[in-house]
Amino acid sequence: MTATEGHFLRHVETARKTQLSIRIAEATPQTLALWDAHVQPHIRDAREFRFDRKWQWASLLKFHQVQEAIIGLAGARRAADVRLLQVFAERADGTAFPIGQVLLACGFPFIRDWDAPSIFLWYLAAAPRQALHAAGLAPDLKLMRPLVDIAVQESYASGFEGRVGLHAARSRWNLAANRDLYNRYRHIGLAPLPGGLRASIGRRNDRRYFYLDAPLALDFARRLDYLR
Repeated sequence: MTATEGHFLRHVETARKTQLSIRIAEATPQTLALWDAHVQPHIRDAREFRFDRKWQWASLLKFHQVQEAIIGLAGARRAADVRLLQVFAERADGTAFPIGQVLLACGFPFIRDWDAPSIFLWYLAAAPRQALHAAGLAPDLKLMRPLVDIAVQESYASGFEGRVGLHAARSRWNLAANRDLYNRYRHIGLAPLPGGLRASIGRRNDRRYFYLDAPLALDFARRLDYLR
């Protein structure tokens, strides 16, 4: 493996180009409780629109674990391993604070080639400025690329050559938020799934699916190597 492949980031960057040390680890009930207590209330009360305002991460994790188990038992395909990983930064008092998290399905059929395994990134969320400020951390952290990179690195570590798929959340009422999220995924280097292709069996392509194949994933990861 190169420095790009299979190695989590050790730093994230602020909008002012300063860096903050981080670590990435599997969520536990205790660390999920930290998010629920110190991050989710700021998301719920944020003035700006947030797709994750009502997300309940423990329930999302359990739902997708059960869903994959049923799929595996039914023989439709091999069940994916559902994992929830968190990004932690150290506060001034030495305690770890969750600044972002992702819910992944490891071994999910790649949306560009159903016969190839990939990582599907079901959910990702970054702590809002208010939560970071309350924790004594820089409020202008840039976290979208680092969060997607977790999926890329898990793909490399699993032998999936960096293949990643995801679906951009959609609001029925906030069309501006829909456009903004779509454009942000495009901006960081993900490719939209071409029209005419289905995302998976029984799942239509609503033009909000994105992917990284092996060449795109390598380029995506290399752009973050200075933070590894």
